[in-house]
Amino acid sequence: MNKNLLFIIAAVFFINKGVNAQFTTPVVDAVNDGLVNYPNNYNSGATNWALTWNNNDLFVCIDNANQSEPVTIYLDVDPIVPVNGGTNADGTLVGLNYDGYVPPPNLPFRADVCIYAHNGYREIFRRDGVNGWASLGGGFDGICGGGVNDYTGNANGQYASNDNGNGNGGDDRREFRISWARLQGAINGGNRPASFNWFGYISYNNGMYAQVPVENYNGNNVTGNGNGLVRYFTILNTDNGTSTNPFSLNSYTQPIGASVAAFGGISVYDFTLNSPGQTITRAAGGGQAWTISGNLVIADGTLSSGNSTTSITTNNLKMSGGVFTLSSSVGGDLAIGKDFTKTGGTFNCNSRQVNFNGTSAQTFNSSATETINYLLISNTAATVTAQSSLIVPNNLTINAGVNCRLDMGNKTLNLTGSSGNIINGTLRIGGTAGSITGTTTSNTTFSATGTYEHNYTTVPGTIPTATWNAASNCNVIGYTSNTGPTGGLSQNFGNFTWNCPSQTSSLNLNAGLNGAVIAGNFNMVS
Repeated sequence: MNKNLLFIIAAVFFINKGVNAQFTTPVVDAVNDGLVNYPNNYNSGATNWALTWNNNDLFVCIDNANQSEPVTIYLDVDPIVPVNGGTNADGTLVGLNYDGYVPPPNLPFRADVCIYAHNGYREIFRRDGVNGWASLGGGFDGICGGGVNDYTGNANGQYASNDNGNGNGGDDRREFRISWARLQGAINGGNRPASFNWFGYISYNNGMYAQVPVENYNGNNVTGNGNGLVRYFTILNTDNGTSTNPFSLNSYTQPIGASVAAFGGISVYDFTLNSPGQTITRAAGGGQAWTISGNLVIADGTLSSGNSTTSITTNNLKMSGGVFTLSSSVGGDLAIGKDFTKTGGTFNCNSRQVNFNGTSAQTFNSSATETINYLLISNTAATVTAQSSLIVPNNLTINAGVNCRLDMGNKTLNLTGSSGNIINGTLRIGGTAGSITGTTTSNTTFSATGTYEHNYTTVPGTIPTATWNAASNCNVIGYTSNTGPTGGLSQNFGNFTWNCPSQTSSLNLNAGLNGAVIAGNFNMVS
């Protein structure tokens, strides 16, 4: 087989027969290729991969790869966050030293299982708890065990290979089945994992090809590329009928001992940085957008956007450590489609914008009071709820929309020094504590579509000082047992509504309301 030909083939594509898949039980005979019997396939060079499962077994079919050259597959069957965090009890971070891979490769996640198989030899490994591997025994019965030939098969699994009778290893096919119980042992009770991560490749002495995902290393020098395995596929759900396409969510992990000085654009599902003492600096200028459809996970190390002028877009930001600094240049902003969760580390906004732009409910939660220079709420479908206090020294903008709402709850929103806060949607605060500070008639405006919701229950709270458009709304909605007068009433409002159906105490508002001017309607609902 001419391996160099495989390396230079330009066509790398992914065949998707559906985002979700049902349980599949192919016949393991290596007669039909994966395009026929498997719901989803993936091409790496000239090699086609197919992978599926049912409640009992994992199935793999590989076309156009020499059957005498081993396939190596790593699986993380009990994922943690970060995927390469935890301890050795959670899995192994180094791969096998087979086929000239010395020293062994660093893995992008804590792997629990490794499969090594070709037509003359099979072997299964499980994590050993000390960052190594425990073999279940290798040979002709490496899958089945107990002296049963893998080509015969039993409940543990079965192996098949086919050289198509033409002596050309380049079009060989192999197919195998391994039971979840055989793979995992006591992990997950031997049952089908609810989710897992995986990647694989075909190897030969000091080389590899047909790597999946395709972004991983291939070539003739694995010894010098111990950090070449940085991509993997994420399987979020293995349930029948709703399972994740095994090739659809391509994720990235920065190697633990490596820094990158000019990291270019990337589009992945999960992006993990858990590299003590190391730094990723984004490439300068434009055209280097980061799109993370799952989770940006920062546990250790430094992620710096440098002076990039393109944004980072992520579904979730999960920080438990390290440093995350946005760009020093305009355009290097952060857009969040779901939740901002920070339990540790340092977030530096660096005078950039953070945009909550999701299509479902979002939360902001940090172990510290965060400073976000420019905060934009553009989620028009659901509320963005702050579970920790915020400082916005430049601009707060809430876009228009009935459901475009920032709910500060019992927390504090500090707008001191800000110059242009525009509320076109809804700003809510209240409960038993919390406040909005730093607003003035010159720095904060509730527009014609803007609404303020005063949602305090047992304490009076203070309505923020602002410029109120004649069509804007100030709604007092939360009081239950509060007995103190509402603060901030002596303003020029648009529409003013009192609607506190659970209010149990009378309030004397004469002092405040005597100074109020209401340009629109005054509504006493309850």
